[in-house]
Amino acid sequence: MYNYLSSKYLTILILIISVLAIFGDYNKKYKENDFEYFRNKYNEAVNNKKINDSLLFYTAELSHDILNSITLYTKIINSYSSSPFYSKSLYRLSKYYFIINDTIKAKDIVKRLIYANDGTYSPFGYITFIAFYERNGNFELTKKLIAEFAEKYSQYPFLKYYKIENQEHTIIDASFYSVQIGAFMKKDNADKMRDEFIKKGYEAFVITKDNMYKVMVGKFEDAIKAASYSSVLQKSEGISVWTVKVE
Repeated sequence: MYNYLSSKYLTILILIISVLAIFGDYNKKYKENDFEYFRNKYNEAVNNKKINDSLLFYTAELSHDILNSITLYTKIINSYSSSPFYSKSLYRLSKYYFIINDTIKAKDIVKRLIYANDGTYSPFGYITFIAFYERNGNFELTKKLIAEFAEKYSQYPFLKYYKIENQEHTIIDASFYSVQIGAFMKKDNADKMRDEFIKKGYEAFVITKDNMYKVMVGKFEDAIKAASYSSVLQKSEGISVWTVKVE
């Protein structure tokens, strides 16, 4: 009996070590932006029918094909609801569907993101809907969402950016991080680029700094989230971007 248990626990230990080794390789290759590694691993896993959520996620993150990324993230949310990558996959999908102007799917994904009740990514569901409905003139729903957001995530730093006035909200003066997509000497050029990105569904705006008109996208409470979004933006639009602090 003792030998049986020892053998069983040893097998489990070996399995755990093997899994940790694989994940260690994944993290290393992900940090190196080694897409070829993940593409080969993914194709191998498909052939062997041994696909896992980590492989799907890292391949989606590094893929330069936005539709391919959507397919892989979708596999995660449909087949791995308990995955640690579930909420982040919903977050990525919400951004990508808005980018390709599939508003119906984008709104459905944002709802799922909110219902996931993930303290890290679910607040972005509210932030996305608040920006979307305000941009489309539905200020009553915007006001309702801000109130729900504040009740559910009362300590969330992003709340300080909102204030409610009558039927609408405005962004209050505060420092935040954003993604810069362009800089111009002439305001007209900056406004033109801003308007183009607003039409694509981005939260774009113009700031004046260092005698330049700079076009920004998104508002984030820390540099890490801004940098994460910048990788999405860079992949989808194929442009150079910078993460900056706006004060």
